[in-house]
Amino acid sequence: KATVSVLYWKKQQKEAMSRKVDAVALITQDCKIALTAAPKQKDEQGFAHDVEKIGVKIQDVKRNWTERVDAMRELQGLVIGGAGRFRGFKEAIRDKVMHGLIAQISDLRSQVVKEACTCVVAMCKLTPPAVWEDMAAWFLPALIKQLPVTVLAISQASNEAVRFLIENNRLSMQAVRMIIEGTKFKNVKTRVRSFEHLFVLAHHMPLTHMHQTELDMLCHCVITGLSDTDPIVRQFARLLYWALEKVTPKATEVWARLGDQKRRQVSEEKKVYQGIDPEILRPMQNMYAREWDGVGLDTRQLVE
Repeated sequence: KATVSVLYWKKQQKEAMSRKVDAVALITQDCKIALTAAPKQKDEQGFAHDVEKIGVKIQDVKRNWTERVDAMRELQGLVIGGAGRFRGFKEAIRDKVMHGLIAQISDLRSQVVKEACTCVVAMCKLTPPAVWEDMAAWFLPALIKQLPVTVLAISQASNEAVRFLIENNRLSMQAVRMIIEGTKFKNVKTRVRSFEHLFVLAHHMPLTHMHQTELDMLCHCVITGLSDTDPIVRQFARLLYWALEKVTPKATEVWARLGDQKRRQVSEEKKVYQGIDPEILRPMQNMYAREWDGVGLDTRQLVE
């Protein structure tokens, strides 16, 4: 147990230290290219025309992959140009782009998936929270399905996108349920990632805003996770308990349903929880803000 804890968290700390490089590669490099592809948007009618052309390109999965990548970079350029401020932005994305972008997230080519994840994060970053809250649920199922993919560039880009959505937005209850459902997958990697996402969620989303149903599902995840066959899943379940114990009285109901052995194991994990490097749980928003501002963006003005 001790070996699993030490090795896993050393790996997590290493990933956290490299996250800045990975995140910048995932977002800003491609968005700088996108800036040259589309000017700032001042005309909502022009945006609707542009996004319709982009939607036609990315919905055609048989189209040359470089053309689809270019189309997604154009979409990033529109978002960076301020299109997220338009009243019809959400409806235009839903009607013209959503299905095509989901198809690109599900693609087998890493560069295509990376660009699609970049689009999702760009919209998350530069769209008013009230608009984006429901939109996150559109893309989460496709992102979660890519988590167990053995191609590192695909699984890592998808995981970073999911974590960014959790760390920088108040997710809808539908989106929360999707993450919880990931803990039931047969694939071990998906279960590990889903428990990781729930652990991060407990630190970044006010659980008091959750409905009773979702809180009950979250507590049930802890109980089932403690009996999982994978040691990393079991550890995340123990850590998730302490994260919940810190923010909601529902944790006492979980404790009451545990046997003596599991209570002892959960208690032993408290020291690991208290010793976790805050860098692992630190929101990435400030890091992204510095990089996005570096390409001449006033993100606060766009969000307002």
